Amino acid sequence: SILKIDTPENIPDVFDSELFAVSAVNRYNLIRELKAHPDIDSVNAFGDSVHITYSENKIDKLLINYLTGKGIENVIVRKIKPGIEDTFLKLMDRNGE
Repeated sequence: SILKIDTPENIPDVFDSELFAVSAVNRYNLIRELKAHPDIDSVNAFGDSVHITYSENKIDKLLINYLTGKGIENVIVRKIKPGIEDTFLKLMDRNGE
């Protein structure tokens, strides 16, 4: 089904939450712990980082402390702009695909 019709530049405008890229030494364990966190809404691997949406819409020390407490080393979190791929996954999730 068609999820959205627009120009490539405008498609990410429908992304309605803050998006963060998280990276760490062991990406497998990072993904596992992010998926287990009750306040993380979405977790998607992208290249060398993991893109997440977080119910708090901001990253604070509590999330970083949670991850380091689970043994995840060298956690780096940065806010990013969603791309077309991020938006596609978000739209698919909304439509129950």
